[in-house]
Amino acid sequence: MADGGITKRALSDALKELMAEISFSKIYVSQICERCGMSRQSFYYHFKDKYDLVNWIFNADFLDLFQQQFTDEDPLDIVRLMAHKLYDNRIFYKNALSVSGQNSLSEHMRKSLEPLLEHRFSTRLPGGKIPDFYKTFLIDASLLGTIKWISSEPCIPPDEFVDQLLDCTLMIARHIADTYE
Repeated sequence: MADGGITKRALSDALKELMAEISFSKIYVSQICERCGMSRQSFYYHFKDKYDLVNWIFNADFLDLFQQQFTDEDPLDIVRLMAHKLYDNRIFYKNALSVSGQNSLSEHMRKSLEPLLEHRFSTRLPGGKIPDFYKTFLIDASLLGTIKWISSEPCIPPDEFVDQLLDCTLMIARHIADTYE
């Protein structure tokens, strides 16, 4: 790993440790730097702010999985891998996803999910374009469901969550098909 990667990883580990102890809103860049023995200058060389660091952690955790979405791999397998990653790091993600607004992780996730949605579903719609309403609805539903799941106590295991998600989606699809055929 290049020096920049080592520094970013050290800062991300420090933030994760702090987020296990206190809420994100109460964490300052100086605390992150102190925790890993780095200077604020090093922090700001790599990140704009603590929100940028959170988004980098998300990208580091999920970018490879997102790239797999553009292959022929079973999307459900990828959803399971993502659920396991969220579950394994649920303390961090629960805290990070409790923050809303500009530069928040949930906003970053929205932007990250949009091209995946376009790729998966555009060929199934007339004109090959997903209407904005569909994108917003599907992304918001996915995020809200994920946030509710990762924030629940006790948090059900990831495979159970994905199975319930699939069952629920199929139930809704069957109901719509039966009702409107």
